Amino acid sequence: MIFKWASVSLLVLLFLFTIVVWFNWDRPNIGFEVSGKDTVVHLETLADYPTHIDRIVIAKEDHPADCVFEAISEDHANIHRFKVHAGSNAVSAIRAFGGTYEVLFPHATSFVLRQNQPYLVTVCEGGKCRSAHFTIQ
Repeated sequence: MIFKWASVSLLVLLFLFTIVVWFNWDRPNIGFEVSGKDTVVHLETLADYPTHIDRIVIAKEDHPADCVFEAISEDHANIHRFKVHAGSNAVSAIRAFGGTYEVLFPHATSFVLRQNQPYLVTVCEGGKCRSAHFTIQ
């Protein structure tokens, strides 16, 4: 009886794991690496497979409509990572290794991130988006 219950439990767990993987496998991963005053936003996929980023948005966490940076790509830019820090950041710091992107905001050559301000970065790939929080130290 215990073996049957354990087998059913294992099957249910495997089914739930499969559902989670199925609905999240094709969304871009977002990771952060803090090194001193720099924060590297990682968008890498498994190994060196290319990303196909459609959109990147950085906004204040407490006011998501208050966009600090927004870029879109018509040809699915291959962006693996980008580095930001407190203060002025050049919009060109986000480099595509393939494809191109257009900066929608700001309408200047740089954007400002404030120290100890929580931000929300949203990355879309293939129309599916993922968001993550970070704070510049």
